[in-house]
Amino acid sequence: MLLSDKMAQNVTGNGHDTLASIFKQLLKAYEYLESSDLATSDPGYQAKVAQCIPEAEKAVHKVNLLHLFSDNEDIDEVTTSSLKFILLPALLGYFTMKQIEGERSEIVQKGKAYFKDFMRLCSLYKLTSVRLDQNDEEDEEGPSNSNKSRESSLQEMANQRQSKIERYKEQKRIITELKELRTHVEKSHVEEEVERKYYMLLLKHWINTVIDEYENIKFELQILEQRPNMAHCHQRQPKEPSQKKSFRPFIITKDQLQKKVLGAGYPSLPTLTIEEFYDQKIKEGTLQIPTGQSLHDWAVEPEKKANDADQKEAEDDEKEDADDPEALAKARAWDDWKDDIRRGDGNRNNMG
Repeated sequence: MLLSDKMAQNVTGNGHDTLASIFKQLLKAYEYLESSDLATSDPGYQAKVAQCIPEAEKAVHKVNLLHLFSDNEDIDEVTTSSLKFILLPALLGYFTMKQIEGERSEIVQKGKAYFKDFMRLCSLYKLTSVRLDQNDEEDEEGPSNSNKSRESSLQEMANQRQSKIERYKEQKRIITELKELRTHVEKSHVEEEVERKYYMLLLKHWINTVIDEYENIKFELQILEQRPNMAHCHQRQPKEPSQKKSFRPFIITKDQLQKKVLGAGYPSLPTLTIEEFYDQKIKEGTLQIPTGQSLHDWAVEPEKKANDADQKEAEDDEKEDADDPEALAKARAWDDWKDDIRRGDGNRNNMG
């Protein structure tokens, strides 16, 4: 049996402690958090969330004490002033999900329970045909339904996608209507018909919001359940430090006869260094002495190329200072060539 609004005020008290004033504060806080530019982890944001959760819990407790809603009545039998209190479990679920401190799995489970209470109440009053409990049962029966055909699975995915699109379009329309009605509801005197339409639209808006949020909750719970297993799988045994082989210089046998008799790897085999090997080959006349910018010269003297370039530049400067005719003619010819030939001329590889 429903209590009248006057009886509800007598039970809950007057002033800021009334159920209506608490709901108004919670709805205002929700709108603030939704429009805020603060990050969810911001201390100010979290302070607001921490303030709203106990207030929402207190409001839900008051509704239970007053027995405002019954399972043997229709939505038309609910008074306009009590209609908005159906939203309290949804608001409590919203604030709960915004928490970042504490065990995340427990927080998500609480938010899930509050959203289920809200949807159960809406289903009771035939405001929606969606049952979140039924979705949970289908998820639990998932492994046993492995024989479901691929076509039916694809069809189910297509239906879910279409439902989401329809909810999105409906949400846009509802938000537009809510903005128009909000100005009338906030007036001191508002017609009951307008106020009732506003809260019925607000309920529909929250039904769509909770359906989408519930899908996110199920996905997050799956991740949280898999996290310990994932962490265990990623624990790798520390690699044993590999023993680096010490550097061993090249060893060359002194003559082919010893290689044939003793073998190339015999431990007591007489050896010689690279320098001794080069000297021996030069004496035999079988090794050409490297000249110019050879790899051998660079290996023996890495700075040789730079030193040669510096020496050549110094010699050219000396010749120019001495007005050497040959050097001057060569320099002028080089300058004329650079003036006539632009950089890149003749390079046709890139078709430039």
